Amino acid sequence: MARNKRKRRWNEAGAIEENLAKVLPGIAEKWFRAGEQAMKGSVAWEEMHDFRLLTKRFRYTLEIFQPLYGPSLEARIGQLRRLQTYLGEINDCVTTRGLMPDGEGADAAARELQLRADRKTAELRRFWAKNFHGAGPLASWKNYLARYAGKGRGAA
Repeated sequence: MARNKRKRRWNEAGAIEENLAKVLPGIAEKWFRAGEQAMKGSVAWEEMHDFRLLTKRFRYTLEIFQPLYGPSLEARIGQLRRLQTYLGEINDCVTTRGLMPDGEGADAAARELQLRADRKTAELRRFWAKNFHGAGPLASWKNYLARYAGKGRGAA
């Protein structure tokens, strides 16, 4: 296990392309594992929220290095944005519901917020299943991040 961690560490003396090819696939794998866990039906919102924050960090990391991958990375980042939108909409419902006072009038609004959160969660899980679930998408992302690091230099 320690050996794997050493392989993924940033080498200050190495070229940025080599470092990206080595480090980003591991970050992607961690993100995919967290996503698979977060998409389980029994997961509490807090764990999904943690995945929301991890998704933000993953996307922002990719955006920083996008010039080194070129415009082909944009479609993948777009998928992450869409995932973040679902997670953000669910978070808005959960947060707003938590701010509502108890009472007869608020109960109907709280139920509506819960229904909306449930619908968005179902949409999120379908989107995940279509675009990220399983070994294929993970392998595709890892291969892309390892193979195309530095190929975008000079690309528009």
